[in-house]
Amino acid sequence: MRWLVSAFALFIGIGVSWLTWDDARAGQDCVWAEGTDVAKVERFLRDWISGSGGPALTSWGGKVGQRLVEVDLSTVDGFFQIEIALKPSCSAPPEARLLGSQPNAVGFPTRANLRTLAAGFPIPKQQLGNGSSHAGSLVVALFIVVGFFAIGVAVPANHNEVWSTATAVVIISVLILVGLAAWPILFAPFDTDTPVLRAAFAATDVFGDWNHPFLPYLFNRPTTWLSLEPWALRIVPLAFLSAETVLMMLAARRDGGMIAAALGGVWFSSEIRRRHGLFDLGDWDVGGTFLVLLLLAVQHREELGPRRVTALCALMAAGVMSSWLMIVVSGVLVGCLGIEAIRGRLSARVFTAPGLVFALLAVFSLRVFTMGAGQPVQVSGEELWQQMYHELPLERQISMLLPVGLGIVWLVKNRSALAQRFVGFCLIAVPSATYVAYERSHVNGGYYIGLVTPMLLYAASVGTVRAVEGVLDWLVNASGGSKRPLAVTSARTFVVLLLAAATVGRLEAGEMGIGAEHLTLLAHETLSNELPIYTNSPDLPRLLAFERARAGEGQIGDTIQPAPPDLAQRFHLLAPAACAPNDSSSGPFYLVYLNTGERELRRKCVEQLGARCSDISASVKRNDRSNWVLRCNAP
Repeated sequence: MRWLVSAFALFIGIGVSWLTWDDARAGQDCVWAEGTDVAKVERFLRDWISGSGGPALTSWGGKVGQRLVEVDLSTVDGFFQIEIALKPSCSAPPEARLLGSQPNAVGFPTRANLRTLAAGFPIPKQQLGNGSSHAGSLVVALFIVVGFFAIGVAVPANHNEVWSTATAVVIISVLILVGLAAWPILFAPFDTDTPVLRAAFAATDVFGDWNHPFLPYLFNRPTTWLSLEPWALRIVPLAFLSAETVLMMLAARRDGGMIAAALGGVWFSSEIRRRHGLFDLGDWDVGGTFLVLLLLAVQHREELGPRRVTALCALMAAGVMSSWLMIVVSGVLVGCLGIEAIRGRLSARVFTAPGLVFALLAVFSLRVFTMGAGQPVQVSGEELWQQMYHELPLERQISMLLPVGLGIVWLVKNRSALAQRFVGFCLIAVPSATYVAYERSHVNGGYYIGLVTPMLLYAASVGTVRAVEGVLDWLVNASGGSKRPLAVTSARTFVVLLLAAATVGRLEAGEMGIGAEHLTLLAHETLSNELPIYTNSPDLPRLLAFERARAGEGQIGDTIQPAPPDLAQRFHLLAPAACAPNDSSSGPFYLVYLNTGERELRRKCVEQLGARCSDISASVKRNDRSNWVLRCNAP
């Protein structure tokens, strides 16, 4: 029965993945790329009309979308509007069709004329997902198939309290999902100074960063002895991300069975590309690992003896030394233990030691909170709330509203239990503390609440499974019959797979740093010339210092300084809306756009600059590019 259900789930997963794959092929692979040569297009149109026996062209215009081009032709005989649409593969010729003409022309353009227009239209095309292999879609499809397989294996083993082959298969399957989600991020170049500063502190001074605790730097220090490559620096964060995922699954398994473990693991894996941590070497998954360990430690209140209390104290300290925001979690834990002690459910000694540890940790955290009050504001209040919402699973898939809602209901219903009260208060306290820190101290963004995402998905998975089991029990009792294992398992399988189909499938691209790989060449070139550097990013000097250290042409410690001495006088920050320095600039210069949220504006800037500026190195044209490193001539 177990493997029959697993095979059925695998079959459903293949079907869902095929629908996702087909959707990707229909509109996401081949796109019109940047770099349109307007003069070349006009010459082509004039030659095409002349060769097709059409009326003389007087003027033309149009617009370029991601997959459609609309061309408006004004001729001596009237007006023609033509649409050119790309096929899924760039190797196939586009399709052109006449949308309208005034007056209605007879004989032009013919179908053969339109095929000629589409086949030779000179705007460059770009195949996303590594060409016709559809690699991006393939990863999403494989992710869905493996996720459904994990859930299928979990359904028959739901109430098995002991470790089994099924448990191992589910955990291994989810770890494969973690790898699929994380793989492209591992090799992405850095395009902000956040990860390079963290690499520098890890390599030179683990206690040197006032704004972040030392433990993540200490964990990553051995890696810096071996390599400064981005993939190497992300190995330790990936290890903690994997551990956090498995531990969250174990917590869900304790309260909701194997289905809850599988659902929680699949959902959390779906969030990886949206989370801060892996891309920027953040401390969220390190702190999150200790957060879930605290949850595991309090799930069985009756087992809080001296050894477990000592472990609680150690985990609190390790958590706060991984992320300052963990002081909020520690405070919630101490408060929950205090409630248990007041109600006589726990000995006062269980509360005392964690309380003393929390007080000591709070002193360190308060010092950082006070220092942050003098830092410049990074985001507006509106942006803070928008970023908080972006961290929620609902933003990835609105259908996650159902399991998240069921999880909240389950937490409220079981609020008298220590673990559920701890989770519920953390889900309230961490966003609240983030806003208080924004008002009174310093935060970089609303993504801070991502610390408790594993807690939210733990509750969502357990609450969902409890709701499904409750409905099935009610149906059995309402029918007046006894439980039939086959019927119950079939119904459970159907409901869980239906829920999975609604909540699993979207796997975002994540931050890829596309274009920032050219910073390596820029860092090397600037050692042998004194050309000025214009950029929209204040992070650029540190990024260049890191690239020099990575290539053995500088010291990693220089990254901590605002700018290497030879770059300080050459570095010029552009006004927010400026494409390039004013026309009074003399001589050649470098122009760098980095990590901009105004991707379309910067792409238009590159098009306006035209032949004046070119990529410092040959690059593949990509519509998802967010970084440009250009070498420019004087105006």
